[in-house]
Amino acid sequence: MRISQKNDTSSPGYHLCGNRLNTVSETKDLGFYIMSNLTWSLQATKCANKAKSVLGFVRRTVGPNNPDLFSKLYKSLARPILEYSSLVWSPHLKKDIATLEKVQRRASRFALDTTANDMSYEDRMKRLKWPTSVKGELYHHSLNASRQ
Repeated sequence: MRISQKNDTSSPGYHLCGNRLNTVSETKDLGFYIMSNLTWSLQATKCANKAKSVLGFVRRTVGPNNPDLFSKLYKSLARPILEYSSLVWSPHLKKDIATLEKVQRRASRFALDTTANDMSYEDRMKRLKWPTSVKGELYHHSLNASRQ
């Protein structure tokens, strides 16, 4: 992988022991995705998709009848996926934050068995006692964990 912010698509061929190496634009290392242009959008998308998958499993397993259990399972199974190595890739673009926030918005609707029109996001967060900002919570959680 050639890391550069230039839009130059012609990259020199790299060789190792006479064999040409394949060129890739992204790779997964230590559990997070690195892109050749050093953006983290792919990481945010992959985290959100995996967390949504876990969220769907929790929803199918628990159902809407037990918001406390759903909340505990969300916090212990889905949130860690969103938080993994967030201190390294700290989402800062609005679109990446929105991608992650969308998972929590969906989880809050599932937990309380409501639609987006029934109750505001902030009211759902207060009722569930969840932080309203995924980005702020990710950063503070990761920072506190790294200090311990």
